Amino acid sequence: MIFDTTSIVYVLLFVGTLLLVEGLYFLIVDMRSGPEQIVNQRLRMAAGDPDSRAVLRKMRREDQGALSQWINNLAPPLDRLISQAGVQISTFRLVALMLGLSAMLLALLRLVTFVPLWQLALISLFLGIAVFILIIYVMRHKRLKRFAEQLPDTLDIITKSLRAGHPISASFNLVAQEMPDPIGSEFGIVTDEMTYGFDIDGALANLAIRVPQDDLKFFVVSIGVQRTTGGNLAEVLANLSQVVRDRFRMFAKIRAISAEGRWSGIIISIIPFALIGWLNFITPSFLGAVKDDPIFMPAMIVAGVLLVIGLITIYKMVNFRV
Repeated sequence: MIFDTTSIVYVLLFVGTLLLVEGLYFLIVDMRSGPEQIVNQRLRMAAGDPDSRAVLRKMRREDQGALSQWINNLAPPLDRLISQAGVQISTFRLVALMLGLSAMLLALLRLVTFVPLWQLALISLFLGIAVFILIIYVMRHKRLKRFAEQLPDTLDIITKSLRAGHPISASFNLVAQEMPDPIGSEFGIVTDEMTYGFDIDGALANLAIRVPQDDLKFFVVSIGVQRTTGGNLAEVLANLSQVVRDRFRMFAKIRAISAEGRWSGIIISIIPFALIGWLNFITPSFLGAVKDDPIFMPAMIVAGVLLVIGLITIYKMVNFRV
């Protein structure tokens, strides 16, 4: 054969490294911050591009290119997840990162194992996708948490602006100018959408999609109800700000009280795996003597199912929603 296994491994390593480096380079470029005195990402982009429509398209992830649009049509949740994480990387570049890491893992696993190639390909592809999806999910969680922390202060700014006689659009623009990410950029998008044709209900509905946060839904509903039935919006938002602060304070208190239980759950979850690894390290024959027994695999499956049920139960016991 012209290409043996070693040649294929080297090709995969080269292609995987190339894709991974290219993807990481553009990820760093996309996430690079501008001047420190500019408080949020939208304002930094506006400082570098005077065309506000172009900035809005970038913030809404509409200028990603044909390949990214094709991927978005195949997997819309992926683009929505990236948007909610606040990362300005295109879908195509993220997929390139996944494929690059998968190719590198496939080449490395091929060097150290003798598992059939198609099985290694499936395992590598799963791991390459899972790693970056997990990273995006962690970034999304941190961003939503930060948004929830900023929301009471934002409601106070809007309330004071309304009491000073400003219209609601001017209040949103004040938030976009004064608040850091993520809430400053998100309200900046709302302001731009209202400037270029969206009504306030449509712009806030888009905000609720980009930021799936419970307290924000109360805010959107409050403005929608006030627009329909009338009333003192400033007072409504002031009360909502107090409610959000009380919920956040209560949640922090519950987190502190349940910290011991959460760490106990983490330790209990780790113990079975640590014990098996330690026994296999000090006495390899302990499990090796029984692994060929026909009952061994069914017993491990049952134990694994029971372990998962136990972990879910512990998680439910030590995690609370306010």
